[in-house]
Amino acid sequence: MINNNDLRRSETSNHRIERHGVLGILSATTGLIHTADDEYFTFKLKDFCDQRVDDMTEVLNLNFTLKFIDYGNEAVSDITPIFGEESETIFANSEEVDTSEFWGSRKDDQFYSKEMEAQTYRVITNEYGRRNSYSLSLGSIYDGLRGFSDDQLLRYIGTSSMKRNGFVSSRSHLLQKIYGKVNLQYPAIYTAVTQLSSRLLRRGGVTSIQSLYEFYLSDEFNEHAREFVGSYPRNFMKFLNSHPFIFAVFPGKTFVSARRNLPDFDYPAFIQQNFPWILEEEQRVIEYRHPPRVPRIHEIPSRESQNSLIPVDREAEQWTDHNAELENDANRRIELNRFSIVKLDLASLFRNS
Repeated sequence: MINNNDLRRSETSNHRIERHGVLGILSATTGLIHTADDEYFTFKLKDFCDQRVDDMTEVLNLNFTLKFIDYGNEAVSDITPIFGEESETIFANSEEVDTSEFWGSRKDDQFYSKEMEAQTYRVITNEYGRRNSYSLSLGSIYDGLRGFSDDQLLRYIGTSSMKRNGFVSSRSHLLQKIYGKVNLQYPAIYTAVTQLSSRLLRRGGVTSIQSLYEFYLSDEFNEHAREFVGSYPRNFMKFLNSHPFIFAVFPGKTFVSARRNLPDFDYPAFIQQNFPWILEEEQRVIEYRHPPRVPRIHEIPSRESQNSLIPVDREAEQWTDHNAELENDANRRIELNRFSIVKLDLASLFRNS
């Protein structure tokens, strides 16, 4: 009796067939893809789409979906993420990819647990709420954590100051280090990170930056978060690169993947309940970044003669420069607001000492 797989390979040995499957084994230089029809295909680093990648574990996880060209006779090439309309078709109504089983297999990996992460978020934010301050020292945070007498939680965050510092620095979607203090992050940043990460994990774990950017600009994405981060491509790329704990931007700047599953934690609700003024500050930044549009000169009815063959837009260049200045001013405003509040906190501290 003829094996159907052997027949298919015989018929396609001289043809290219585009297929896709899930990563079942992954190392720095090799991988194995398992297809829906229960076939296995191995590939090497040289077959990978981004030739600047020298360790595939830095940008991929087990259970990620990749497509490839099947030449028959076990020969495959052109290993690449799925993106565009093809991605929308294949992953319609998909759940998030589970990345948990891959942790600990990479060099210098620290243990990561979605459940422990959620518990840590709750405990840390509760400490800010208890002290009624959006800005704390790392030591104050750790002192508060020790009060819970949870050794497992303390080990998860870190048993040394260096590890604790690394923990806080990596969770840039929740916390931010400024002027030696650990501040609560803007909830718009948290919302943007979690929504983009979830999108990636619901699209096979990895896709093109262009596809993710199109989602970012769509009505599906939180408009408030987008307006706060900025809608230009440069804002988007800077944002992805600012959160390497969550996103892995490929060296070739064409693809991006999600590094881990994030816990379910309603951080905006915590801010709304405990520090509502941060939401007001977010809105001020958005209004500063997106002021009412000033009509360009050629859009204003002119009293001059309309017989000119070449209308001159005398303010076009200034308008372009003005937009760039507003973008820079908005970013400076975020930092200055933070710095001003830190100075007030320090002044209060010295008055009470």
